[in-house]
Amino acid sequence: MASKKPTIDTMKKTGEELAAVRAELRGREEKWKEETDHLYEREAELKAKLLADLDGVGLASFKSSSGEMYSISQGQEFQVVNPIALDAWARTNRCVAIDKKALKSRLLDAFKKGQLPDFVKAVPKKTISIKGPKKEKEEAAD
Repeated sequence: MASKKPTIDTMKKTGEELAAVRAELRGREEKWKEETDHLYEREAELKAKLLADLDGVGLASFKSSSGEMYSISQGQEFQVVNPIALDAWARTNRCVAIDKKALKSRLLDAFKKGQLPDFVKAVPKKTISIKGPKKEKEEAAD
């Protein structure tokens, strides 16, 4: 038995279901963010206070009454002061990551000009693009 070809109505129904699922996901993500943002902020405040308190009394660590061990971790943070020299050093030391977004943009430009480098090939790809409904302009109230 051959499968039925989809109709515009069935595709619209699928699209509407997809839109509803995406809306539900966005709503839950926003709700989660609203419910947890203050907790992450409070966590950062408490960590900063604990670090200052430990430094203030000269302790490197302590164990809480519930068994958690808190200790000062020390490491390095690096700030770039010469990006050109950093780039040269990174290439020499094989620690350069490819910016995939910029790469795709430049390869697309080269492809459109018929100048695609021979170390890549263009492969057609199909995806679903989703745009929200057009919002009507609100009339200004007098």
